[in-house]
Amino acid sequence: MRGDPTDWHTEAIVSDANSLLHPNCGLAATIVNKGGLDILYECRQWIYSRGEVPVGSAMWTTAGKLSSTIIIHTVGPDVSSYRHPTLRHQQELRDAVRSALSIANDLSMTSVAIPALCTGVSHYPKYLAAREIVAECLEFCDDYPFTELRLIVFMNEDQLATTAFVQAMKDVKEQRQQEQQWTCAVEMPNGLQRFGSVFDSSSDESSETLEK
Repeated sequence: MRGDPTDWHTEAIVSDANSLLHPNCGLAATIVNKGGLDILYECRQWIYSRGEVPVGSAMWTTAGKLSSTIIIHTVGPDVSSYRHPTLRHQQELRDAVRSALSIANDLSMTSVAIPALCTGVSHYPKYLAAREIVAECLEFCDDYPFTELRLIVFMNEDQLATTAFVQAMKDVKEQRQQEQQWTCAVEMPNGLQRFGSVFDSSSDESSETLEK
């Protein structure tokens, strides 16, 4: 879906972060601006007590004034000095996504919004990032079929990133169908632009649903 994740009423919002949890720009800055300085204070307390957050990891804070319950701050790879992401970068991005989903699962969150991580100042190509994010989310659903996390929404304000997520969903779906590991039903009623990976056994209202 194209939009601001802070305006979407998921219980958890995943945000890009650097290892020092400084909200310098992008979604991280928007979250602090809208959610209040308590979020920044919690980040600083984390750094003071535990040190830097390693690449491929995540931590969480409360969501301050936002309607969500928690913010999950993920530290992904910086590929700005490379022509293309390396295998290490791919794994670090996947690890960051898995860490974020694990936090949401451990805290019994039922819904989470995930943006196009690492595609801003970290310069990860949008489609390649979207593909890794989508694939890791699907693998997580495979690994935790009884998780309380029922809704994963891929959301970004950038139209190119939104398009990349849509294409990534289609491509990963095709790859998985070829591997005969799962089935995927795609429904986009009335041209509604709601793009997301939804693992929901009780509802079929989403534009893209995974059926196991």
